[in-house]
Amino acid sequence: MKALGDKMDPATRAQIDREVEAEIAAAFDFAESSAFPGPEELHRHVYR
Repeated sequence: MKALGDKMDPATRAQIDREVEAEIAAAFDFAESSAFPGPEELHRHVYR
């Protein structure tokens, strides 16, 4: 991102940074407000 970001308009780069930070914050909020999975989920989606 640094190499491309240096070539971007500063306002565009700032907007992208804000959007990325908002998406990350939303993911953390969702994860922290979700219930822990039950023990039956322990091996779900695990390659064997």
